[in-house]
Amino acid sequence: MLNITFQNFAGKSIPAMIKDDFDLAEFKKVATAAFGPADGYRFVVDGTQLDLEHEDKFNEQKSKITDDKTIFVLGRLRGGGFIDIATFIDIIYADLPNELNKKNRHCLRFRSELAICLWIRKVMNNIH
Repeated sequence: MLNITFQNFAGKSIPAMIKDDFDLAEFKKVATAAFGPADGYRFVVDGTQLDLEHEDKFNEQKSKITDDKTIFVLGRLRGGGFIDIATFIDIIYADLPNELNKKNRHCLRFRSELAICLWIRKVMNNIH
């Protein structure tokens, strides 16, 4: 048996146990016992969102679930579809410069935001 911990966005941890030779159905059963229907959540391990829709993909990912592993649980938002974390990060990097240009006018109005805007600009300049 593997000891795993589900941790939600609020930091609440829920310990669970799963068989060493678990499959997708067993993972969903354990997740459902902890949170309710698993299809209402996204599960992230070591920066990888587990694919609970495709058993072959899940089988490739399940090696990340080891003893004493923390699995982060995020509520699934309505709409959209499955997108892996790496693709999501690429989208953010592509869209962030345009969004920052829109917000720059507002940064000068609020002192608390000015430092954040300047920091983000510095980060974006280092990326490009």
